[in-house]
Amino acid sequence: MLSSFETVIRFLGGLLGAYHMSGDPLFADKAKEVAQLIDPAFNTPFPAAHFNPASGRHDGNNGRILAEVGSFHLEYYDLAYATGEQHWFDRAYGIRKLLHDVSKKDGLVANRISVPRKASTDEWTVSPSGSSYSYGAEGDSYYEYLIKSYVQTGLKDEQAKEMYFESLAGAKKHLLKSKGSV
Repeated sequence: MLSSFETVIRFLGGLLGAYHMSGDPLFADKAKEVAQLIDPAFNTPFPAAHFNPASGRHDGNNGRILAEVGSFHLEYYDLAYATGEQHWFDRAYGIRKLLHDVSKKDGLVANRISVPRKASTDEWTVSPSGSSYSYGAEGDSYYEYLIKSYVQTGLKDEQAKEMYFESLAGAKKHLLKSKGSV
């Protein structure tokens, strides 16, 4: 099985970067092929942690690391812009909606999240499955990619901007220590 996160950031992101650097649509087409291989792992709004591209099998979704989810969000938005295909935008928007609606601590999302389905409505929700918050390991890409999404859309993605600045306020309140603190 392959790691969805590693496949998204290394292959999908790398091919999209090559597309943007060269302008050659071959790279966007190859990025789309990679995303199509991951697509069966979307039994929840973001891919299962591991998948088999040959069989389409995956390991389900028992909880995810916030930084991974943030990476899916940005790369799928970028794929939508590169290919002009709504399907990839829908994937990115689904991830964003859940991250926008998750319970936060002053704009901060827990580093570990789970995605249970509400039995009564058959809707997906994101809930904290841990109590640690960080701009470092396990959280970094999520926050970094919020502001990148805003820039990527020509400063039009106001929701990403708002979520980013809310998280900065939360980081100042909960993650920064004054001089002399341990």
